[in-house]
Amino acid sequence: MRQKLLLFLCRRIRRRLAFILFLNVNNKQRLQKNFSLTNYGWKVLRQCEKQLHKWAEDECNGRIQWDEEIGEPILYRKDKWGSYTCKGQPTFNREEHCLDVARKQAQRFGLEIYHQPDPRGCALYVYSKSDLAQSRFPIDQCYPTVATAIY
Repeated sequence: MRQKLLLFLCRRIRRRLAFILFLNVNNKQRLQKNFSLTNYGWKVLRQCEKQLHKWAEDECNGRIQWDEEIGEPILYRKDKWGSYTCKGQPTFNREEHCLDVARKQAQRFGLEIYHQPDPRGCALYVYSKSDLAQSRFPIDQCYPTVATAIY
């Protein structure tokens, strides 16, 4: 009786341990396992995510504003009260550049990207077309459940 109880408990612990180990996999490890993402590929995607997040923060705070006449982003400076009201020079569109770099890097591994421009969360997500095909919604409605955040 005692041996059966010990055997039962050992099996149960092994099952839970395997489940716990599955839960402790981070996004980088999950992408490396499922899509053969390299460390270099992860670093490039992570750098793009950081720059996109900073760009979204700067747009939200008013540091970067789009000029409607020339269609380019303008970098604003702080005035003596600390608000971004002094118009500066046109700046390089880093958002477009980072999205292009991230798209090319993701395509190397058969992935697509989704950019979330809200500065409150992760700015860059990757997903596969097969994962999106299982969902009946477009990516902008289901990215938290279908895509993997690059953070």
